[in-house]
Amino acid sequence: MADRIPGVLAAGRLSTTQIVEILPAYRRSSVLSTLSLLAREGRILRVGHGVYALPGE
Repeated sequence: MADRIPGVLAAGRLSTTQIVEILPAYRRSSVLSTLSLLAREGRILRVGHGVYALPGE
């Protein structure tokens, strides 16, 4: 999943709800944990309350 999320965000900023809907094979809690991990690593950015984007957007 960690490799899929940046690809999902290539379309632009998305809310956690939208990301969870795009990845229905994964539990919401797993998606949220992975988003937090990717943000800590700098692979994605949290750009608002529950909104994520790729760096440079």
